[in-house]
Amino acid sequence: MAFPSATSAPSIGTVVQVTPAATFTGYAPPLNAITVRFSNIASGATLTFPMTNPVTFTLTLVNTTSFSFQNVQPLVVLGLCTCNPTHYNISPRVQMQYWDVKTNAWLNMAAGVMGTGMTYSYAPQTSPINLGSHATISYNYRMTLQTTKREPGLVNGSGSLTAYILQMPQRSRLSVGLDPDASVPLTYTFK
Repeated sequence: MAFPSATSAPSIGTVVQVTPAATFTGYAPPLNAITVRFSNIASGATLTFPMTNPVTFTLTLVNTTSFSFQNVQPLVVLGLCTCNPTHYNISPRVQMQYWDVKTNAWLNMAAGVMGTGMTYSYAPQTSPINLGSHATISYNYRMTLQTTKREPGLVNGSGSLTAYILQMPQRSRLSVGLDPDASVPLTYTFK
């Protein structure tokens, strides 16, 4: 291996001229700047079939920066479930709703589902929002196991309720890594 000679290499502290580069003026959100948490749901909350009362919970997003985020949408996803061994541990079917503050009513929505390849299905849920500097927004949800029939092969087991924060329309993640932005364990029981 050859090293440059002392006369050919610039010394530490030498100013090296670089040509100016164009600066980026587009929309580039900072990553990991939105904190996300579930509340009003116990860790290990139980969904029992048949269900008489829905499980309710709140998802809160907090912008920790002075950056304004545009077209942000939470995606609520049911994680893999040990209660469904005959169908590749995909979570049982649920009926999910969110509280719409514009109409003051519960609106039906599709729950995202974690697949066997640890990828989630995208399901349009709430409308995208703009989350301003240091702003906070909370969403209220409720869910029940599908009550019309019991899926075959289900056994008592555990799963999770997760949330991912996406930026529309590309559905880009606003955090680094593959882990959900928020998660809480669930328990499933079948009588």
